Amino acid sequence: MNIYIFRKGAKMTNITFTEKEELVLQVALDNAWEPNMISFGDIVHDERIKDFGVETLKGVFGSLVKKDILYWDPNNEWDDLYAFNPPVRTDDEPEGGYVDTVEKVKQWFLENK
Repeated sequence: MNIYIFRKGAKMTNITFTEKEELVLQVALDNAWEPNMISFGDIVHDERIKDFGVETLKGVFGSLVKKDILYWDPNNEWDDLYAFNPPVRTDDEPEGGYVDTVEKVKQWFLENK
């Protein structure tokens, strides 16, 4: 297990990722689409996580939401559509490039939270 620290206001907060969280996060990053969105349904059948089972996958996905990597937009018409906080897939590529790997997500949180 890795521990990463990011700023949230003036307070330092630890963020940890389990192996399953890192794998699900990478699958989500690989399946993201503009504008910075992912559907839970888009990742369920990915070969890398097919053995997790839906309930386990829901739990891991939910923990990524709780860690503020993803968030659900209540204004969206789709129930299973989530947005990324880091710039994963956007209309304009950010100056530092897209955040498209787990390591880049960790670095983005260190620099931006």
